[in-house]
Amino acid sequence: MAATPALDFVLFHVADLGSALAFFSEKLGCARVLDEDAPGFHFLRGGHGVDFGLAQVHPGGPAAGTVQVYFKTADLEGARAALLRQQVDAAPIVSLPFGPVFDVGAPDGFALTLLGAV
Repeated sequence: MAATPALDFVLFHVADLGSALAFFSEKLGCARVLDEDAPGFHFLRGGHGVDFGLAQVHPGGPAAGTVQVYFKTADLEGARAALLRQQVDAAPIVSLPFGPVFDVGAPDGFALTLLGAV
């Protein structure tokens, strides 16, 4: 891969969104970013530049306790092509409201997603 992707965002899939928000904001002191919230989702500022989110689990989605890690890259298509050349399972690129992404088949079943820089 031409450039090493940078850790950008972590998403915690939770069974009880209110309890998770209380834990991260009140117990750990993380700041909620209200203008980034959406139904079933809270955005929080982590320390040292890595933000994270809390997503309410829903039928058909990841189970509670799943942690999804996002790495950002300036060349999403090139990163996917490089992974495929190395025989890494890389899903097709899809467009989401926050940018283009693709999931990667990481060892041990980690939920790993590469995000294009927009």
